[in-house]
Amino acid sequence: MARLLQNLFWMSTSVKEASKTFYLFDLDRTLFDTVKAANQMVGLIEQRSDARAQQTVERIRELFESGVSFAMRDVMIEVLGAQATQEIHTQFLEQAVAHELLLPGAQALMDFASTHSVGWGIVTYGSEEAQRVKLQAAKLIDEPFLVTQERDKGLLMQAWQQANGTFLLPHELGGHTIDDLVFVDDHLYSFDSLPNTVSGYWVSPEVSVLDAVEYPASVVRVETISEVITHERARRNIDEA
Repeated sequence: MARLLQNLFWMSTSVKEASKTFYLFDLDRTLFDTVKAANQMVGLIEQRSDARAQQTVERIRELFESGVSFAMRDVMIEVLGAQATQEIHTQFLEQAVAHELLLPGAQALMDFASTHSVGWGIVTYGSEEAQRVKLQAAKLIDEPFLVTQERDKGLLMQAWQQANGTFLLPHELGGHTIDDLVFVDDHLYSFDSLPNTVSGYWVSPEVSVLDAVEYPASVVRVETISEVITHERARRNIDEA
C-alpha cells in the first residue's frame, strides 16, 4: 500500500514538483533504535534456559564491548542454531508492536519527506534477513528499501548518477529519475564516495570527533535527525507549516 501511494504521489508531482527531491535514509541508528532493539533481543535470549543461550548472550556482549560492527542474527545462528533464532525473532516481532523502536525525530523526518518531496526510501547495510526483521519491527517493511553489502553508500549513488547530473534510482527505491538527492546516515564512511551534488547529513552526537576527521564539503554534520528538517527547510526555502 505504501509503495502504491508513493507511486501515485510521483504521478501528481506536476502540482507540487518539489524540484524532484528524494530523501534517502539509513536504518540502523538513524531511523531505528538499534541499541534498544538489541537489548530486547538479548532479553529474549536470556529467557531460554539452555547453555547455548547463555553462550550467545556472552558472545554478543563481548562484541558490543569491543566496538566492532557485527550482525546479531549471525551470532545467534552460529551459537543457538537457525530454529531457535527464528523462534526468538518471532517473539521479538510480536513484542515490537508494543514497543516504539524508531529513534526520536524519525517519524517527523519521514513525515517531512512525505510532504515536501517526491518520495523517500531506506538504504541499509547488512544481511537481507536481519534487516528485514528490523524493518518489520519498526513498521517500515512496506516502505521502499534497499539492503546493500556496500558500506560506502556513496559508491551506490555514484552508479545511479547520469551524465546530465540526475539520479536514476534502483527499482527497489522506485526506479524514478530525480534531480535532488538527500542522504542521511550515522556512519562517516557511508559518505566516502558521495557525489558532490548529493546533500548529505552525517548524524553524530560526538562533537569531539569533528577536529579529528575530514568529510566531504557537501555533508553537513548534525547531532540529531531533527536538525535535518531545520537544515532542509533553510536549503529549500520551505516555510514552517
